[in-house]
Amino acid sequence: MTKLRSAVALLALVLFPLFVIALVGGATIGVVALVQGGHSGLPAIKFLLVPIVFAIYWAIKDLKRAPAQGPDGPALTRDEHPRLWSEIDRLAAMVHTRGPERVVLAPYVNAAVMEIDRRREMVIGLPLLASMTVGQVRSVLAHELGHFAGGDTAAAARARAWLVTLHRIRDNATGPMRWLLNAYVWFYTRVSAAASRDLERAADDFSARVAGPAVAASAMRRLAETTVAWTVLNDNYVALFRHAGARASLAQGLSHVLDANLPAIRATVDQELAGERRQANDTHPTTRERIATFETMPTAAPQLSGGDEPALALLSSPAWLLEAEGELFADDLAVVTWDEVVARAGAAAATASAAEITRHLEAQGAISGRHLGAALGLLDGDPVGRALGSWFAPQAQTAELARTNRDILGTLVVASLVQAGIARHATNWSGPWQIVREDGTLLDTESVVADALTDPDGATRLRAWLTTQGVDLDSDAGEPTPERARLLAVTTLMTGPWEGRRDGYFYSTGLLFLDPGDEAVSRIPGAQNQSRQRERVTDTASQGLERLRGLSGAQWFDRDEVTAARIAGLADPKVTLRLSNGSVVQMRGKSDSWSSEDAHAALRDIFADKLVDNV
Repeated sequence: MTKLRSAVALLALVLFPLFVIALVGGATIGVVALVQGGHSGLPAIKFLLVPIVFAIYWAIKDLKRAPAQGPDGPALTRDEHPRLWSEIDRLAAMVHTRGPERVVLAPYVNAAVMEIDRRREMVIGLPLLASMTVGQVRSVLAHELGHFAGGDTAAAARARAWLVTLHRIRDNATGPMRWLLNAYVWFYTRVSAAASRDLERAADDFSARVAGPAVAASAMRRLAETTVAWTVLNDNYVALFRHAGARASLAQGLSHVLDANLPAIRATVDQELAGERRQANDTHPTTRERIATFETMPTAAPQLSGGDEPALALLSSPAWLLEAEGELFADDLAVVTWDEVVARAGAAAATASAAEITRHLEAQGAISGRHLGAALGLLDGDPVGRALGSWFAPQAQTAELARTNRDILGTLVVASLVQAGIARHATNWSGPWQIVREDGTLLDTESVVADALTDPDGATRLRAWLTTQGVDLDSDAGEPTPERARLLAVTTLMTGPWEGRRDGYFYSTGLLFLDPGDEAVSRIPGAQNQSRQRERVTDTASQGLERLRGLSGAQWFDRDEVTAARIAGLADPKVTLRLSNGSVVQMRGKSDSWSSEDAHAALRDIFADKLVDNV
């Protein structure tokens, strides 16, 4: 059955050129028939023949421009990591195959093998090495080497050119031809998916034979747990790097997240596994199915001993890994501890928030002077803090107003303690960061703030407490640290105060508009399809904002130079900005523009405090 499925999948792929030829031939016959019948052949040429011809043209051009390349990432060489390569060589011998010529580290929870121009390549995810045991990683590597042994990668290499061509032609086509090609891709993915699942099961057999079914099952479950933990680490902790201006060990961070939250992570994984449903186009069996298969295999001891130590022992040194992490994330930041990252990021966030709060209060005429003492004056004779919170949420009801008060006053108190060097933010791997004294003892600012907002004399006691701690109530609330620009979204081919069309890059600190080049605005069918636009802006954005702003003709609208903004439009954004010099500029996307992420939401975030109904 496995061989039959593979043969059917290969046949479906090989027949694709014949399908394309049939489409071209059918369109040509249709045009000829219309002309011979006395009708105009232009509509058929425009909607049938031209789209498929130019789809083929762009596909061939793209393939010539972008030849197949091996995976990117720090190379795990034999000289630097002899123990890892010793494991790979032993495993390759056990599954009777030739191992890879090159192994690279990747920033995702996975491992993979491939053949590029007959050169065998292997990718190992950093999270796997940072979370698994040597035995579990052996199980993963044996699975991947099993693909080499089964000839899967060689067959995939032979099929890759056809498969890439198939997708390129489909992506570049328009109109009815795109619908027909989509139908073929739909058919092929479902035919090939069943064959792919068979290959994965065969590779799992290699994993079970080498590492043992119990270890293989534990590796699959650990992979699922690591996926959850890696997401938590990136969303909640790696995001602090840009605020801190420094980075910390990702391997250590992942270990901390797993250790501090393992029961909750396991519960999440159990829930996800219970809800897994295999789709017709899935290339792998479900994780639940794979674990169950391992668990029902006859008990067998691993063929290799000594697999209980952490998998990071396979690498040469922690110093190499730290350097590799910087290369993976292309972030030239100093390496510090996680405690230092959290302390720096917390201080930056608290200072920025306090500055925004006092700036807003001063602009509204609520206080004179941007310091904590002035803000605390709003609490005098106002035990529920209405005079403070109403400046930010004038229509708020009691419960919402109470939350606003706690947030505002809590931010000001924490910022004042941090700026005075009395307190700092501390790492909490299972929840929000904590406020601690310099000696590490917990500082309960929430109780102090709650007392100040619920007791008529609370404000007086808060002043006295802050003064006792060493806070100068008349010191400025501080200014936010410079923000590192983040690319939030892109909208291509926008019109605006320039000649022709430009791609708009929406950064957290402003908007950048660049000339996309002659080919990008060509009227040749397929030149502006979404796939080509996405590739263009992705390649451009990777160069970094500083370099892009220096390109000829680049136009930059700094967020701080905008006094008012209006964001409109439905599918495509329409942006109107009033600048500090009084001028008004307009930019808008058109029907053939392509947007990444949610362009409207990104623009509203950038100009959140400057949005108006009319500019």
